[in-house]
Amino acid sequence: MKLWITALASVLALAAVADELKIDSSMLKKEIGNIDYIMELDGENSIVINGVGPAPRQKDMKNRYISGSIRLSQPVDMTNKTLKLKLRSDHYKELTGLYVRAYNAGSSKPAMSWMNFKPMLILQKEFREFTLGAGHLPGGLQWQSSVLEKNPPTSIDRIQFLTCSHSDQEINLFVRDIEFESGSILQGTKDFWKEVGTYKGRAPSNFTVSPAIECDFEDGMYEMKLSGHSTMNAVKGKNWYEAAAFSFAEPIPFRNKTLSFQIQRDSDVQMIFIRGYNDKTPKKHAEFSYYVFGKKIPVDTWVPVVLGSSVFKADNAVKVLGNPETINRIEVIYSTVKPNEDFSVELRDMKVVDFPAAQ
Repeated sequence: MKLWITALASVLALAAVADELKIDSSMLKKEIGNIDYIMELDGENSIVINGVGPAPRQKDMKNRYISGSIRLSQPVDMTNKTLKLKLRSDHYKELTGLYVRAYNAGSSKPAMSWMNFKPMLILQKEFREFTLGAGHLPGGLQWQSSVLEKNPPTSIDRIQFLTCSHSDQEINLFVRDIEFESGSILQGTKDFWKEVGTYKGRAPSNFTVSPAIECDFEDGMYEMKLSGHSTMNAVKGKNWYEAAAFSFAEPIPFRNKTLSFQIQRDSDVQMIFIRGYNDKTPKKHAEFSYYVFGKKIPVDTWVPVVLGSSVFKADNAVKVLGNPETINRIEVIYSTVKPNEDFSVELRDMKVVDFPAAQ
């Protein structure tokens, strides 16, 4: 009998319990801006931050920030909880940064912080829902551990929203349906989904590392969607790559093991790579690496995969070490050959399984 080890066993599959935050005007606090900057109620349990951010003090800086906070009437213990909310902006194409931060009572440094330097890829004019938790990245906002205080988020009494642009014109950010939710939490991971810092494999100079990422727990499976966008500068017929990776707090035993998962793609995905690493993997190497041409996977159809036995082929674009003792990071790379195009890959039900016997 094969021993199936769930690589995502850290997912806590509990029924979600949510506490909706009731907002009134007394809870709102303006922070950065000038006389054109206001923060006001925009319907029940919804706010809008808008205005023209002040010019940066340093000549080499371009961002003009606006921000505001919601002060909670009672502190909230965010241990093993997620922050669920909806965001939108009328000026999302002009935004150059988006931050959501939560502070413990009496602290000037955040206990939780999420950010994205390319809000145009994750925001729209219509509201989009985000679920934010400690140490992971659902919904395209990256966990920002470098700015956090040392204390855990046990007494959160302020939630801060910041956005910015290079323009001297008004921008806005709408926030609504804020909830503190228990259940469906990723436990035991650090930066579960995170942007890949530098890619050393076969990607060209137009390689980007800012996909929009959505994570949902449905039908007993943890499903992850990576959505990329090739720019107008992409060269038609040549691959435009994007990538994301997820890591584990503790290394996963991987001797004589491989990955099993289900995958689907949209019609514009040209290639997909799956690679594994650990802390000892040298640069320009991988512990394992597999690829598949998009045409091998039917469009919008879930396809079962066991790396090393079918669908994906061994990849020689990087130096593969093979059969590692452990892995602690898995990278997903995907591409399109169409300029100015949205494209996406989805994965679910990922497991670590025994490597298939030779046929």
